[in-house]
Formats: sequence, structure tokens, C-alpha cells
Amino acid sequence: MTPLYVVTDYKNRFGSKCRDNPYRSGYDHRLLAECYARYGLAVEYVPCAEVFSRPRQWEGQLVMYTSSEEIGNNYKPYIEDIIYGLEEAGARVMPRAAFLRAHHNKVFMELLRDQLLGEELTGLKSRCFGTLEELAAALEKDEIPLPCVLKPALGAMSRGVTKATTVQELIEKAKRLSRTPHRLYELRDFLRSKKVPGYRRESRYQGRFIVQPLIPGLSADWKVLVYGDQYYVLKRHVRPGDFRASGSHNNYLPGRHAGIPDVVLSLVEQVYRRLDVPHLSVDVAFDGKRPYLFEFQALYFGTSTHDLCEEYFTTEKDRWVFRKKTMNEEEVVAWGTAHYLGRHREPAPAYPSQQS
Repeated sequence: MTPLYVVTDYKNRFGSKCRDNPYRSGYDHRLLAECYARYGLAVEYVPCAEVFSRPRQWEGQLVMYTSSEEIGNNYKPYIEDIIYGLEEAGARVMPRAAFLRAHHNKVFMELLRDQLLGEELTGLKSRCFGTLEELAAALEKDEIPLPCVLKPALGAMSRGVTKATTVQELIEKAKRLSRTPHRLYELRDFLRSKKVPGYRRESRYQGRFIVQPLIPGLSADWKVLVYGDQYYVLKRHVRPGDFRASGSHNNYLPGRHAGIPDVVLSLVEQVYRRLDVPHLSVDVAFDGKRPYLFEFQALYFGTSTHDLCEEYFTTEKDRWVFRKKTMNEEEVVAWGTAHYLGRHREPAPAYPSQQS
């Protein structure tokens, strides 16, 4: 058996799932370990605080890990410290630590998407800003196409996502999105600007945000979860009177009823292989001409799409077909990891039903 170290949080949780018991407890440790054992992987759960608490040889070891979305985003940076430390120690971290930084961080996700995938593949080129003043400078150079979509760096389910059709509307909405009030310091900074000739005041708008081109005429998008060669699909219709589909809970259509075009599935497959991760969640759309990749996450994403689907898509003889779902959430997570490892050593592992 090959050791697989699974790094958990301070509550000993690993992963995010839809049907967990008790609520928000993550994957079932015992069941997940049993699933991994089918592929010759012996799981050892290690809490974050114990990873470097005693001498251990990490070089070359397989490591998976959790993330966090707790209020304030205070614990996640600690997990990042631990996982980056493991990479520096030579561990084979899955997915690599850059994808942890991209989780719940849309700015870094956009930067990763641009560097690893590019506009030609994804269909989009976004701009990231750290202050309102940076946006204003880009507008002066006529670098921001309108209409556009604004997104905060943190958030999920389309929270904080808005649309702007004019420069004035863009600036006003960016102000609300990026305002970082520190009123006592702002007063001191104002007085400093009066006393010191040439002094430039610090920005009061330092909340990171993204400006993304608006794809007109979209009536829906698709959430796709990928575990190895299994693609679970959920169609999400745009909210009435809105442009957002994520978080709409509006007439969801799972599996074969989702009506996802083959060209969109093929885009997701290319993205999955290019990113080279065990598991993937993407938001994609199609305007009748080409597919677009809006967002991706490689860990700690919700699994309700898998839960709602009765079948998954896969490729057979270079064409997309759907097959009946046979795996629960722990099983499909283990399969995604085993398939990922199989892509790095031939042949790929077999399904459990094929091993008997």
C-alpha cells in the first residue's frame, strides 16, 4: 500500500460535500479511507497543526489537503502556510499549492487561468485590480470594454457580482466593492497630506476586484464537476431580470437533461488536462458560437451537482456518452485521485467493479 497523507483542519475536517453528517463535517474519514484502499492507497489523516510538529520525511510523499471558507477568511492563510511548506519540503501535494491560493480567491484564480489556460482556450481576458485608482488609470487608457462584470476577490454563489454598462456606473459600483474604511487612519492621512507638500494620500479603496467582459445573451450556464473520466453536469438558468446563473436555484437541470453541447464538454476536458489536477469544478457557458470558461476550483468545492445527477458524461471512442452514476461522493473523490495518479503512471487504475 502507498501512503497517502490527508491534511485536515482544526476540526479534523477534510473536503466539502453536499450530504455530510453532521452538517459541515466534510467527507466521512472511515469511508474515504476504505475507498482509497481499493486503489492501494493507505490514508493517514494529519491535522494542520501536527504536520511539522514532529520530525517526518515529507520528500516524495503523496499529500492531499482541505481548505476553509469560514467567516473572515482567517484560517485559510494558515492552511496555505502549511501546504506551501510541504511543497518546499518536497512533498507531492495534490493539487499543487497554487490551486489552494486560488480557492476562494478570484483574483489569483484569474491570474492562474490566464497563465495556465489563456484567452484562446477560455474565451475571456479579465483585469484584476487592487485599488479603485488602478481601475481609473485603465479607464483613462480606454482599456476596459463595456458592458462588463465586476466580481469581488472573495465570495461564492455570485455574491457581490454585478454588471456595469457605463463608465460612471462602473466607477460607482467599483467604489462600493472596494471600499476599505479605516476612518481614524484616514483622518491622519488627510492631515498628513495638508502638512507635507507633494504627499499622495493612501487609497481608501483597496478591496481587490475583477473586471470581466460581459458575454451578452446567455440564458444559462453549466456547473461541471470532473473526477477522472467522469463529468457531472448541472444546467443553471439565469435569474429572472438578471444576468447571473450561479446561485440562482432557478430550474436546475442535471445530467443528461442539462443539454450541454459536446463542444463545451470538450473545453472542460482540455481545461482539466491542462490544469493537471485530481478533481475540478468549472462554470462554463456557450453563446451559440463558442464555449467560455468563467471560473474553476480544484479543491473544496460543493458537490451538490454530483448529488443531483443520476448519470455522468464520459468519452468512448472519441465521442461523449452518458453512463449511470454508481459512486457516492467519497467513492468518486477516491476514483478522481486514483485516475490522476494513473495518468502519471500507465496504465490507469481500474474501477472497483473491474478489480474483482
